[in-house]
Amino acid sequence: MRESQAIANATGGFYLHLDNGPAAAKAIIEQGLKKSRSTSSDQAKTFPIERYEWPLAAGILLLMASMFIANPPRTPR
Repeated sequence: MRESQAIANATGGFYLHLDNGPAAAKAIIEQGLKKSRSTSSDQAKTFPIERYEWPLAAGILLLMASMFIANPPRTPR
C-alpha cells in the first residue's frame, strides 16, 4: 500500500489515482462527494460567537481620546 493510501485510510478518506480522466472524476463524485453530503447533513451546524465588538469599541474610544490629550511640547535639539 502506498503512503498516500495509508494516510487516506487512517483519516477516513479515500485514495484515487488520477490517471484515467472522466472515470476518475466519476469515482470522485460517487465515493467522495455523495458520501460527504450524507454525513454532513446529520451534523448540527454551529455558528461562532463573535465577541470582538466590545474590545474594538473600547480601543477606538481610547484612540480617539488620545488625540485630545495634550502632548508636552518637544524642544528641538
